[in-house]
Amino acid sequence: MQYRKADADYGTAGSVRNAADFLDERFIIISGDVLTDFDLTKAIEFHEEKKAKATLVLTRATNPLAFGVVITDNHGKITRFLEKPTWAKYSAIPSTPVSIL
Repeated sequence: MQYRKADADYGTAGSVRNAADFLDERFIIISGDVLTDFDLTKAIEFHEEKKAKATLVLTRATNPLAFGVVITDNHGKITRFLEKPTWAKYSAIPSTPVSIL
């Protein structure tokens, strides 16, 4: 495991970009300030089966308004993101801090 210390607060995407020279094969992003109990092995298997460029691990929430919401089609493909909406017209599936790329 290797670490890269950021010079500033880049946010998630900026932090990944800051470590780009380490990323020459598949990698997993898991936010360090969240506890989860998802099955990482199943998530990686799903990612490989779909031959996906990116996979986001999602979960349902009874009140998704405090989170960014992910809109998916009938096949689970992401069609839209709503960042902390004031309503959840489309979905109760908030974005989670786990990505496989």
